[in-house]
Amino acid sequence: MQKEVVIIGDGPSIRNYDLKSINSGVEIISCGNQIFHESFSSISNNRLHYIVVEPRLLWPSFLLSKKRDHVKSIKPLVNRMIAKFKEFDTVKYYLHWSNAPYILGSNNFHLVSNKQLPFTIKLDSISGSFRACVSLANFLGYNKIHLLGFDSFVLSESPSNRWYEMDGATHKNETKSIVQGIVDSYSHIEFNVISEKALVLTSNKLLKSSLSISYSMEKSNLKDVMSQQDIELFKLTNEYNMEA
Repeated sequence: MQKEVVIIGDGPSIRNYDLKSINSGVEIISCGNQIFHESFSSISNNRLHYIVVEPRLLWPSFLLSKKRDHVKSIKPLVNRMIAKFKEFDTVKYYLHWSNAPYILGSNNFHLVSNKQLPFTIKLDSISGSFRACVSLANFLGYNKIHLLGFDSFVLSESPSNRWYEMDGATHKNETKSIVQGIVDSYSHIEFNVISEKALVLTSNKLLKSSLSISYSMEKSNLKDVMSQQDIELFKLTNEYNMEA
């Protein structure tokens, strides 16, 4: 029996998709900064799994070492993310185990680790969002995955920017063999890519998805998919190359 899920990446193409139109019977795994996407609040929260694997993300700045300067630099954004965690309180969240002291008593938070630690879920969670999301899907028992917004994995040339960043130059896709290796390592899972364009990777393990999600050929402006308050917060950081 197939148990299917949509995994949403941070690629620029998700501006073109109406995430609200994802079939209501399909569960969703989100990651990264998708909690700031306008459509996030419109998806039924009880079918959402949300994974953020940054270590010590919730720690106060004065406890963070020099190694975590990038976390310090996005602290206003992290505080806003925490507020959204509380707002969308039926979403199932998965955070790096180092954040344990800051989520005690929260039933909808789960701890993940790349090692077998007490009270954690062991995932392949330290090598990027794609690996982490697929590993979580496997742990949750999904055997059919629809990939949405993983643009660099399915295009011969793709931009390196994310949906909330300025358009950048396109580069030759050098990740094909890596992605194919990850896909092949989960022999019991069927992978399907949601894309309006032809796939670079084609095999009996990575096919074009038949899932219908509303798509616009015209790219949305950032202000159409993110609140002005959040846009301003992103601009305060030095981590992201934001649109004007």
